[in-house]
Amino acid sequence: MIDLVKKQVEQFEKEHTSWVIEGFPRTKVQALALQKSGIIPDRFILLNVEREASLSQVKNNLIAAKTAFSEEELEQVAE
Repeated sequence: MIDLVKKQVEQFEKEHTSWVIEGFPRTKVQALALQKSGIIPDRFILLNVEREASLSQVKNNLIAAKTAFSEEELEQVAE
């Protein structure tokens, strides 16, 4: 897994492209392996939000943006 991540990160760096690794590393061993392979993240983002709160916020943002979604479609967001 580390080799796969390393190859992809190296490709993004070569292309001067920003990148985000979602859900990885999950363990201290994985984090240390990334560090050992030369991948040192600039920043970490921890999203610790309950699902219901997150869906509610998405729905409210869609309403506030006056999107072309119907009420039925907006209700599906919360499901």
